[in-house]
Amino acid sequence: MTSDSERLPANLGVDARVILGAFPGPALLFSAAGHVVAANSAGSNAADLLAQAGDEVMLAGVLNAARDGTVRSASLLVQDDAVEFLLVPLNRDGGGTSHVLALGKHAELEQSLMTALVASRQMFKDLVECSSDFSWETKTDRTFSYVSSRGALGYAASELVGMDVQDLIAGDDADLVAPFWG
Repeated sequence: MTSDSERLPANLGVDARVILGAFPGPALLFSAAGHVVAANSAGSNAADLLAQAGDEVMLAGVLNAARDGTVRSASLLVQDDAVEFLLVPLNRDGGGTSHVLALGKHAELEQSLMTALVASRQMFKDLVECSSDFSWETKTDRTFSYVSSRGALGYAASELVGMDVQDLIAGDDADLVAPFWG
């Protein structure tokens, strides 16, 4: 894959109808003036919302993308669901932006997954703190990234975090590191 834009074909013949039909999330096609021209079924609620009430942030994003010819993003609240749109200007053969394609993803799903991950990690740490066992995590560089609050081997937890596991082993025997790294 190359980043050299001179090697890319000048006209790829992108058909917005194909993209609208194939895109799994909400997708809208705007005119350069900011009017919704078409939407896929997942984007129909967003199109209805924009037709009825409009949205200054979304409209400004579309108009700026059309004016500058640069990809932008904008968020839109659709039926209590935050949707993050990527706004892609589409150029006509003679130059200039003729339309802006808006491809959306539901931001709440991503936020929900992140919240669940944080809660799961906190629950793990809480369970470890209740245990009388020594618990730890190591990074790929073989240093401790987490140590249960009691510490171990005569070290406080704060002393072990960041320490190379090899420093706890007398000598250079790699097999002895296995309990911490393996």
